[in-house]
Amino acid sequence: MLRAIIDSSYTRTLPDSMAGAPEVLLDDHFDDVEGGRASDVAEWVADSIPDIPRELIRDFARVATDRSRIEPFALGRSRLRLLSDSTLARFFGRLKPGWEGFRRAFPQGGGIVSVSRVGLTHDGRWAMVYVGSQGDWLAGAGFVYVLHHDGGIWRIRHRQLLWIS
Repeated sequence: MLRAIIDSSYTRTLPDSMAGAPEVLLDDHFDDVEGGRASDVAEWVADSIPDIPRELIRDFARVATDRSRIEPFALGRSRLRLLSDSTLARFFGRLKPGWEGFRRAFPQGGGIVSVSRVGLTHDGRWAMVYVGSQGDWLAGAGFVYVLHHDGGIWRIRHRQLLWIS
């Protein structure tokens, strides 16, 4: 499910003249810098989309900020590269090289994709996940997806914009 969202929405097609396969640079957790932000997001989504199960909201709030690494997975033509917090800290922050330095270090990457862990209902039929993409200081967006598993297929039921730059 997460692979399908990233592959369809966030992989960047690079010119065929570029050597090697494009990379999806993944920050593998929802950044909860303000503390409790995942819970606030979950409640806001619940208020905006009243037909989703409350247990899904609770599970997303519980798992969204898990900082354990996810296992790499294939993304069609693109390669997936997991970025550590220390790697990101080398480029972003006060007096850091920012996006110019980042692009020099990762020339095959189109930006950074951030994902949360997936919140699930106990029956496994509903899922909620955060996915964001940032390609420059003013080029990014973050969404919460609510999916429903029906007939063996995960379908996006709601996509809620959280931020845009």
